[in-house]
Parts: sequence; structure tokens; C-alpha cells
Amino acid sequence: MPYSSFRSIAKPVSLSLSLGCALLAACGGDESAAEPLADGPDAASTADAASQPESDAGPGADASTGSTIAGKVVWQYANVAGAKIVIGNKSATTDDKGAFAIADVALPYDLHVILPSEIALTGPKGSPTAYTYAGLSTTAPVLSPAAKVTYSTATFTGSVAKGSSATNSRYRVIASSPMSPPGGGYGGASNSPPKEYDLTHRWPLGQSAQSVTLIGIEYTLAPNHTALSDGIPVGYDFGAATLVPAEAGQTYTNQLSDFAPISNKVIQGTIELPAGYTLSRHLLHLVSTNGTPIEFTESTTASSFSYNVPDFAYLKTVHIGAVAGSGNGDYVMGVAKVTGGTSGIEVTLNKAPDLLTPAVDAAGVKPGDVLSWSSAGDACVYTAYVSSDGDGSTQFRLITTGTKIALPDLSAHGAGLAASASYKWSVTCNHQETAKASINEAVKLGVSYLSSSSTPQRSFLSQ
Repeated sequence: MPYSSFRSIAKPVSLSLSLGCALLAACGGDESAAEPLADGPDAASTADAASQPESDAGPGADASTGSTIAGKVVWQYANVAGAKIVIGNKSATTDDKGAFAIADVALPYDLHVILPSEIALTGPKGSPTAYTYAGLSTTAPVLSPAAKVTYSTATFTGSVAKGSSATNSRYRVIASSPMSPPGGGYGGASNSPPKEYDLTHRWPLGQSAQSVTLIGIEYTLAPNHTALSDGIPVGYDFGAATLVPAEAGQTYTNQLSDFAPISNKVIQGTIELPAGYTLSRHLLHLVSTNGTPIEFTESTTASSFSYNVPDFAYLKTVHIGAVAGSGNGDYVMGVAKVTGGTSGIEVTLNKAPDLLTPAVDAAGVKPGDVLSWSSAGDACVYTAYVSSDGDGSTQFRLITTGTKIALPDLSAHGAGLAASASYKWSVTCNHQETAKASINEAVKLGVSYLSSSSTPQRSFLSQ
């Protein structure tokens, strides 16, 4: 989906992450909703890593003259220290900059990132999370497993000045900066003064003070909508933006400038569904220059749309999307980035994959056994989510461009498949632009997706 992240809603917002971030959770995904495959640390260090040349060596490359893999592990712009990296029979641990190096590696290679329970973002008590990236050939991967990281924060509070007090008038205030993770804060649903906001802005610990842009927008909902998050606005009335130099630990009060009137324009288009699917909602994201979205969603089955969007310099990027399901627990999402004309926009949703093996409630599943699923179309990067509720049981995230992948044996590294444990697994597909349909592209910064789809969960019992 063109946008972070769904990965993804990104600092470039990736509907894998921003549409992704917000949407996967809403659509039935797990932490993938907040987990762009590619979000990064500081721009300079990431650019340095990403700019290193990739080897052209193929599967037959001589391991004795292999490459050195020098990469980074980051999560939402913060370095991840203490992650274990495994390639073949070699391993390393990331330093305080999230960096690692493993020498003499034949290309392509499978890379595993193991997050000990202390830094794994999700999972039961004492559970590590293991990410597998299958078939990499880049010598400078920048990987983004969902990890616990520490941020610097600043607080912004105040009241929205001027604006409207109409019955269905609402407002949101967000804070955005180049180094902040996707997201922001927004004010309440009050439609009478004082309209107050109180939000915390984050950026990676150790980074310098941030130039934070406070952005506020006031909009009108249809009469049948009452809640802040209920419905796509029928129009946008006022906007405001202020640049605030912010330092960690500080509180900034009433920094947002007075609201001023803004104009609107109309976007129109259609939504293309796979056979057997029914639309459940439309999505609209207004994205700041730094990639922070203001997100709206509306329940509807309409296959066409016509929406007002603000003609506002600080929210120039618009993503329009839709979510559908077939009734068996799967979902699909598509999105279009509105960059030029505002009519004739097409949002395409692709069918979700079908799980193949192991069978429903299979028993005796062990490392080396293959998870497989049907193709969800071209240019797809799949993530298989394998999870157990048992304390201490490893959670797996297996990422590949193929339609099958073996459960890795990482027991020697403290991340084995729990014995006689009940696991659930599902597969999510993120459709990339065809020209970038590779696992190497999938782990780069700022990856955008055209659509996403996910299967229902299936259970198995481990050996």
C-alpha cells in the first residue's frame, strides 16, 4: 500500500505501518499493526548502511570467500541493543547502536533476529520473539523487529484557540518531527471551548532536541456520527501549525497558533474487490510532511467514494483505502496515495492467501516442518505469525517472498519451538510495487505497500 506501515501505517507513512499501524490491529493482525518491516534509526546512519553495495553472488557463492554482513536492528527510529543475530552457524549480538557484523557469509542467506523476552515487544511472560528473514542478499540489512526501546519525550498541552463550536465540530492536534515514530496525539471530542489537548511526543533516546511541528485541524462530522473516531469528515473548517524546538523532559503549553479557515477539495474514485469479499469500511489518512497521520475510518459497504479533504499545506499527502472480508476470518486492505488528480482514483484489494500446511489442529509439528499457503498474487512479501500463549514459549515471525517457509530450529540460541505447546499461526501478505518485489526491498527504510491481506488463524500442537 503506498504509503509504514498498514509497516505501517512510516516515516514515510507505510500503509504497512501508519495505515498499517492503525489498520492491522483493527483488521485482525497482531503487533504487525505497529511493525513496519522497515522503520529506521537516525537518517544519517541508516543512509550509510543502506548505501553500501549489494553483492551479486547467487546461491552457489563459495562460503569460503563469503561476504561480511554488517547491518542494524532498529524499531521506530530507535536502535535495538541486545538482539541476537543468527546466520547459519554464526551469531552476533547487536551493540548499543543496534549494529552487528557477521563475516564469511554466502549469498543469499537466511537471517534470524532473536529478541530476548526483556526486549520483545509482545508475547507471554518470559517469551523471546524470533524473526526470520529468508533469502536476503544485501550486505547491509536494516531490520525492524518490534522491540522495547526507550524514548525521549516532551509534553504539549493547551487549548485550541478560535475555530467553530458547531454541534458536530471536532478537532485533532498531533505532534510530528523527523525522528518520531508513527503516531501522535489528538485532542478530545469537545465541541465547545475550551478545546484542550494534552499529548506526549517521542523520539529516540540520545537524539538531539527535536523541531516538533504541532498541527491542529478542525472538521465536521455527519449528523449521525458523534465520537471522535467515528466517521470520515464531511468537511474541514480550520487549521493551525506551529514549529516548536523541543527538548526532552519539557512541557510546552499553548504553543499552537490560532486556528484559521482552510479550504477543501474533493477526491473521488472506486474500490475494486476480489470475488467473494464484502467491504466493511473506508479509510482516510491525512499525512504530515514528517509522516505522522491523522486517521479516519467509516463503516460502509459502498464500492465508490467521494470525500472532502483539506487543502492545507501541513497535511498535503492523502491516503484513501478500504477494508473487506470474506466472512471466514480473513481480511484484505487496499490503499491509494492521492498525489495528482482528485478524480478517477482506484483502490484495489487483493485476495488473502489460504493456509495449506500443516493441517488444522495438526499434532507433532517440529522445527524443519514447512508452513505453506497459496499465492496472494504478484509482488507479495509474506509474514507468517506463529504464536503460543504459554509463558516462555518462543513467538516466531517468518518473512519471505515465497509461499512456504520452514520453522527454524533456534533452540541452541534460546528460541526453540516450545515442546507439546499449542500454537496458532496466520499469514499476512503485503503487496509491493512490482519493481520492488524482493525481500531486500522489504527490509529497507520507507517501504510502501499497495495492499495487505491476512488469513484467519489455524492451530497446531508442537512435538
